[in-house]
This record gives sequence, structure tokens and C-alpha cells, in this order.
Amino acid sequence: GGVDNRGALRIGAAGSLSVQSGAFVQVAGTTTVSGSLSAESVAVNGGKLEFASDLSTADAIGAFNIGVGGDLAFDGAVQSNRTVTFAKSGGLLELSAPAFAGAIAGWGGQSVIDVKNLKRSAIIGYTYAGDASSGTLTLKLAGGGSDKLRFTGAYLRGNFRLLDDGQNGTYIVSAGLDVWSGVGDWDADAGNWGDGVPNAGKGAVVTPNASLTASGVDEVGALTVLRNGSLTAANGSQLTAHGALVNHGLAIFQ
Repeated sequence: GGVDNRGALRIGAAGSLSVQSGAFVQVAGTTTVSGSLSAESVAVNGGKLEFASDLSTADAIGAFNIGVGGDLAFDGAVQSNRTVTFAKSGGLLELSAPAFAGAIAGWGGQSVIDVKNLKRSAIIGYTYAGDASSGTLTLKLAGGGSDKLRFTGAYLRGNFRLLDDGQNGTYIVSAGLDVWSGVGDWDADAGNWGDGVPNAGKGAVVTPNASLTASGVDEVGALTVLRNGSLTAANGSQLTAHGALVNHGLAIFQ
């Protein structure tokens, strides 16, 4: 058994959905959980699955997995015994700190974390401490204090890059990605790329409130358009993404 959702599904505050044997799979569309959801596992392979309230023991879910283009959002608390896994590069995890106490596994590549309640300007620095199996990213806050995110896997401080998410939050992306900011053309405005014009071996992101136009023959390892960002492939252009092209914003192919 199992449940695949490709449309709009709402579980009200007094409601519950129990998948007796199998997984709940978000394929497309949106699911909003204000009540409880139980399943052997949850896979967000597309669309958005949002938990609008704190997770509780009634949410008997064995595993949370995010696929390419999937958006898993937690608006409230998540207990420390939970793990969210980026099963494939290219998903989005939305959370609030410090309410999210779970562990994050498989992050890297084109995968993105959105700390929705922390402005980028409120974070004055960050550190990472860990070993080959796990560690903690500490976000140091203006005015004192810090919030922490736990990771499973081997990371260093230099693996992380923080960006304004354009909605009073902070994106955490891989520092290995090229970053496009501003408005302009892929090649003619090459200065808008953080690390120079990308190539077939380099992944990239288009930041919020940025607009990127590809008008020539261009290629990139993989490309993610973040929310409120836009990508336009002009008529007659040739844009090749050798990996995933993940769109959380606006993409136009003329």
C-alpha cells in the first residue's frame, strides 16, 4: 500500500491520515498537515509537503526523504530523534531554528536548506564542529546567542555558504556552487557570477530577486533557481544543464 499525492491535500488540525503499510509520497502539488500523518516513510519527490504545526508522537513516520525538486517544510518543532535525508541532490528543506532539533543527512550539491525565521543580516558568523560521521553547524546571532543545526556526514565550515532568501530568512547552500546575483546576461554580465561563468563541471544557483538570461551557447553542471529568482533561456539560445535543473522560482524557455 501507500499514498501518492499529485494534487492538493489538506489534513486539518483535528484530522489524521494513516498509511497502514507503505510510504506517503509527494509527487506534485501541495500537502498541508495541521493534524497528524503516519506512514512507514515520507518521500517528497516533487511539489511541497508542509507540516504546519509541531510534529508529535502521533506523526508516526519512520523516515523523511527529499528528492530532486521536492520541498519539505516544517513550520514548528521537530524532535531530536528525527532525521531528514536528502535522498538526491536538488531538494529543499524549510525549517525554523532552534525549533528544528532533528538531524540532516545527505546535504550537498544542489540541495538547499532555508532557515525561514533567521534573517541573513541577523547571522554574524558561523562555525562547524564534527567528525567523519556527524557534526553541528552553529549560527552566531547578532546581539548574542546562537542556533544550531545537526548534520550527519563529514563536513567542514568551508562547505557552507549563507544567502539571503528574500523572505526574511537564510538559505544554506553548498559553497562549491557558483552564485548568480543581480540582473543581466549569462556571458555579457559575467561579473554577476560569484566564481566566474560556470562550465559543465560547476553547479550554480540563481539567488532570490535575481534575473538571469541565457542568450548564447552556455552550459552548467547543474542549476537551481531559488524562490523569487528567475531564469530566461532566450529564443535561439542553447543552455545545457549536465545535471539537474531545479526551479523554485520562475524559468522561461522562449
